[in-house]
Amino acid sequence: MEDERDELDVPAEYPIIEFGYGNHDFDDFLWDDGEDEEAPAKKPLSHLGLSRVGGGVVDLPPGVDFPANHTFVAQLDMAVFSQHDPLDLLPKRGQIYVFISDEDGPGIVFYSDVENNQLVRTGRWCSGWFCQGMDIKNIRSSTETLESRYRLEEDGTREWDYFAGGRRSKIFGLFTSCHWDEDYVLQLVREEEVVLLQIGEDYTGEGVCTVFMSLEDLKKRDFSRVIVCWNQS
Repeated sequence: MEDERDELDVPAEYPIIEFGYGNHDFDDFLWDDGEDEEAPAKKPLSHLGLSRVGGGVVDLPPGVDFPANHTFVAQLDMAVFSQHDPLDLLPKRGQIYVFISDEDGPGIVFYSDVENNQLVRTGRWCSGWFCQGMDIKNIRSSTETLESRYRLEEDGTREWDYFAGGRRSKIFGLFTSCHWDEDYVLQLVREEEVVLLQIGEDYTGEGVCTVFMSLEDLKKRDFSRVIVCWNQS
């Protein structure tokens, strides 16, 4: 088994940032007009800049509009996430924002280093996979192994498991997609592509949202070529 790993020429273990979720009570959000597609929330439920996923409520930098024809996926408070960064790659402050296209187009990912207390709470009514707003909780450093991506068959052979790793939400580590085979996933690793965010089935129930970019772009804080994709069987 060790010989097989050596032939793959990729690491056997990967540092990651893992996290979980806590429910929001969105009844505490009061909107200007229930029929408006977009309106600022009158009564904040949680402090500005809190890391969260979905729900349509996002704390944007001043002067930045909610992207048209996109659904809010996540906002990540780097001041918190960077404390658990085993690779020291993430910004030390500011927010990373992720939006997925409503029309099978490219997603939108950007970074802002505006102080949290200067952010503007904005909302848009939403539906679909990211309609449930949840706080991000229990952020922690962890690891995952290449071996965990294989399953043992009855005849004793090891086969790539297309669904392994899908129930975990994280930053960094191995790519997860029921459509990507072993060769493609390991090629992404060799090319130094980085999992900037994975929203797993611990949030979605079914399907995985993967956000990735090159290691070089992450180091340069260039989020212009980040890819946001949805994978579901």
